[in-house]
Amino acid sequence: MAVLTFLSGPAAGLRCEIAGQLTLGRSRACDVALEDDQVSRQHARIELRQGEIRIRDLGSRNGTRVNGQRITSEIALLDGDRIQLGSSTARLELEPLAAAPGEGVDLRKPIEPMLAEAGARASLLPLYADCLAAASPSAILRSAAGFAGRAFQGRGAGFLLRGRGAFESSSPVQIQAPPTLLQQVLDRGELIRSGGLVCIPVTNGERERLGVICVDRPRELTADELTAAAVLARIAGEALTALRGRTATDSPVLVGTAPTFRRVLERVTAAAAVDEPVILFGEAGTGRTLIARYLHACSPRSGGPLTVVNCSAANEVKEALFGSDGRSGRPPALLRAEGGTLVLRHVELLPRALGLRLARSMLEGGVPTAGGDRQVDVRTIAVGRDPLEILAAQRRVPSELAEAIAGVAIEVPPLRERSSDVPALFNLFAHERSRHLGREPPRLSVEARRALVAYAWPGNLEELRLLAERLSLLWPGLEISVARLLPELVESNAGGTALTLSSRVRALERAAIAEALSAAGGKKIRAAQLLGISRPTLDKKLKELHLAFSAPLEQEG
Repeated sequence: MAVLTFLSGPAAGLRCEIAGQLTLGRSRACDVALEDDQVSRQHARIELRQGEIRIRDLGSRNGTRVNGQRITSEIALLDGDRIQLGSSTARLELEPLAAAPGEGVDLRKPIEPMLAEAGARASLLPLYADCLAAASPSAILRSAAGFAGRAFQGRGAGFLLRGRGAFESSSPVQIQAPPTLLQQVLDRGELIRSGGLVCIPVTNGERERLGVICVDRPRELTADELTAAAVLARIAGEALTALRGRTATDSPVLVGTAPTFRRVLERVTAAAAVDEPVILFGEAGTGRTLIARYLHACSPRSGGPLTVVNCSAANEVKEALFGSDGRSGRPPALLRAEGGTLVLRHVELLPRALGLRLARSMLEGGVPTAGGDRQVDVRTIAVGRDPLEILAAQRRVPSELAEAIAGVAIEVPPLRERSSDVPALFNLFAHERSRHLGREPPRLSVEARRALVAYAWPGNLEELRLLAERLSLLWPGLEISVARLLPELVESNAGGTALTLSSRVRALERAAIAEALSAAGGKKIRAAQLLGISRPTLDKKLKELHLAFSAPLEQEG
């Protein structure tokens, strides 16, 4: 509903609802008669037309002003605009009309089913990949607003990121969005139409409302457009949430909307707020160490150091934990982590003698130094395959060490239990590798997406990352069909026997290196550049994977 409220002049206090056409002037024949000598008999006309409130001066002697500017042609009015006719000033007040987000669309359910329902028809899948790969909140909302302007045939589009306070346009056409309207969209969390503006709240499916996308268009949204608008709001919200996680940890692995993964992040966020030890356990390749980094970044210790020790590195773990001898030697890990966090990767593989020594230092609270024992303030995060109590019961971790690092236990789910996240994670890994190579990323076909979602992923995130990188190298900018996926992946979907993690990772590495050498014409320097590794690392991989290699006749350059 639109209401014109007179603030000054002979009609001060009068409120007129604009349901169709409203004529203003000194004549008694006008809808609003103003007893003002400075007002012409037929002064101005305000009209509701095609969802917009428009005003036109009717050739008055003293003119009509909107927000202090004299109008020379018909213009659209926005909420809060002030209209001046002679000594009378009126303000336009729009009561926004809420529109349902589309029949059958639940904004709280996971994003993948929503994309499956509306994404293919509305070309939302490429937008989802672009938003997830964006490097800033403004870039995400600019992409989403630009898509909305094109898909909904708007004359202009813009967005507001909550907390920033400034409305930004994403197109050459500047649009005005009243702050009161934007605030109402954020408060209500509903798609709202006001005059010619369609305002879409950006949400991540929870109660968090992160911003607003606005499109200037005269027509009502169709049912399909309403559905697409609802999905668009979720895409932008999920991308903003994912970017927040990546900013804290510098890791794209924390992208995910699956309920199992969301619950893990909720527990991790809660654990970060307290200063207790944490145990992250689950299968290899699930991103446990990256989640440990995220936890540190979210904690009050984020300003302190993060020291990661790989307990499976038999030759280096003693030096990493307890430092090296001599004045110029490496200090112990507990000292390096002073005021911050110590992450113990593969804690179950730590040799027993070293585990007892570490437990003694932690339980006694002192680290031996040249000047005597030094008290340290360190938080520990243990990363292992199984819960700490099982590791202690099976004597894979000394009971003394288990006592020292006992705390909040969080299980990280395997990728097969968050399969709806697979397409988004694939797109992220593919975009990262493609940017490094200076190429366009590959695109998944609908059938390939289904195959990836149905696959069991015994190698978890590491296997998915290697697959995405290989396909980015093989098919830049092209659509990935099921036939282009690895044969063993398709066979596994058809009921074949899955390979072990180590053999699958080795197979992916062998394939990627072979393809890079082929693309580089056998030149190892160029192949290493394509793979994003050094020449010595490539030589090491060739030896480890037993790859036969014949150098080209010409010199490498």
